[in-house]
Order: sequence, then C-alpha cells, then structure tokens
Amino acid sequence: MLTVQQLADKLGITPQAVYKKINQQLANELKPFVVEVKRGKRTVKMIEPGGLEIIANSLEQPVDEPVVELDNNGSQQLISLLEETIDVLRGQLAIKDEQLIAKDKQLESKDKQIERLGDMIESNQELNKNNQILLHRQQDQSKMIESKDKKFSFKDLFSRNKE
Repeated sequence: MLTVQQLADKLGITPQAVYKKINQQLANELKPFVVEVKRGKRTVKMIEPGGLEIIANSLEQPVDEPVVELDNNGSQQLISLLEETIDVLRGQLAIKDEQLIAKDKQLESKDKQIERLGDMIESNQELNKNNQILLHRQQDQSKMIESKDKKFSFKDLFSRNKE
C-alpha cells in the first residue's frame, strides 16, 4: 500500500491530483482500493496496488479533442473569417496607439505644470523669507528708535512714580 504522497511521486503528479481522483473523478472505482489508516492523531489515506493501476490508466487516456474537418470551401470561409478578425484587431491596435499617444501628451503637459508649480513654490518661499527678514529689520529699527527717544536719568531709575 502507498500513501497519497508516495503514489503522487510514483506517477509524477501532485498529491492534490491524486485526492481529486480519489474523491471526485474515480471515487466509485477506487472505493475498494482506498483504506484509511490512523497515524498518531491523523488519518491517512492509503491506496492498494489495484487503485494505483486505475489511477495510472486514467492518466494515460488521451483527452478527446474535437476534430474539425473542413472541405476546400470551409477552409476558405475560415481563412476569410480569420483575416477579418485580424483586420478588426489591427484597427483596435491603431486606436489604442492613438490613445497612448494622447495619454503621453497629457502626461507631458502635467509634467510641465508640475515643474511650473515647483518653480512658483520656490519663488514664494524666497519671497516669504525676504518678508520675514524685512519684518525683523523693521522691528529692530522701531526698537532702536524707541530706545533713542527715551532719555535715561538716575532720577527715573530711583523715582517711585513710574509711568
């Protein structure tokens, strides 16, 4: 008996594929060959040799693909249809190319706007800095003028009545 993992390794498929065969695709056929065995706290599915053969045979069966036989007229119709489809797709590609060009132009325009805004922000910051310097100078000048206007006397220093 083999575990699902051992069977998968032997057949070159995934354990999920084996479980799919056991639980869905070949459930009725594999029922007599699948045994559940306790290993510690887990229950593991084991497959007997007969189940191995069933699964292996199911993997070897070719997938039935529909075969389309066309006569000469049918071939021409198919070719015409494919050529029309190609023309439609080329038209769609041309439209997409135009849309991409328009989008690139929009992006270029936005990049220029962003650059202009950046320049404006820089100049505004410089103006703000200059305004702050001017304000400080004005405040300093007004303090200097006030201090010049006041005359200092010892009398004012020691008088009890201050204004």
